Amino acid sequence: MEARLKLPELWKLPIIGKQVRTAGEMKVKGRLSAEIKRSELNVERDNTDTYSALLSSDFNVGTNLMLTVGTGITRFINHNLEQNNYFAVDVNTTLTIKF
Repeated sequence: MEARLKLPELWKLPIIGKQVRTAGEMKVKGRLSAEIKRSELNVERDNTDTYSALLSSDFNVGTNLMLTVGTGITRFINHNLEQNNYFAVDVNTTLTIKF
């Protein structure tokens, strides 16, 4: 999934109070996925479910800077070894300088 949103051209940064000029557009991307494995040969390794959701947004901060902010969650379920089940949350950011 992908969408483009219109933004105001001036943003006030909350911590330092400085105004930043943007390109006025933000691109938002989302992805949902599921992987379900079943096997009778190796039941401890291959009877699992993995579900994940990712969301990221890109927007230009000035003429030569692009900021990407993203987050995601993952749920892993092992149906035979419950001690291997986990839930993960991740947050990331990238600042790209264009020359």
